Amino acid sequence: MNLKLATIDDLKIHEKELLQIIANSINENHRNLPNYNEFIVYKKLITYFEQRKTNVWIALDDEKMVGYAQFFLNEKGRIHLNEIAVSKDYQHKGVGTKLLNAVESSSFDLGADTIELFCNEDNEVAKKFYENNKYSTEKRLLIKKV
Repeated sequence: MNLKLATIDDLKIHEKELLQIIANSINENHRNLPNYNEFIVYKKLITYFEQRKTNVWIALDDEKMVGYAQFFLNEKGRIHLNEIAVSKDYQHKGVGTKLLNAVESSSFDLGADTIELFCNEDNEVAKKFYENNKYSTEKRLLIKKV
């Protein structure tokens, strides 16, 4: 398993694998978002990448992409971890932790000492993953549909 800070060419070469990983992530974590699909997410990812507004670590098993982590330096000087997603066949095998560690290492290069992310309250697997990696809740977003 190798990790690589992606280039735009990497994202385009691995488009098919990346689309599958994104689709799986949406199915597992974002089912309640209407009009949200892997093609929209991929297009936004490529656009932000081309505009130099985001960074992506990719996990490769030989030449196959099996996971990615998208992050950026926000206006507060914090790294915002937008997404970590791992192919179904590689989940619970340490790939997500390796990607998270790579993002944490990148934070030093970008001059940030804090990483933030959003995690749905009902996503028990993700909450446990981040808690096991020493992340804690800073604030809670409350909503009401009217």
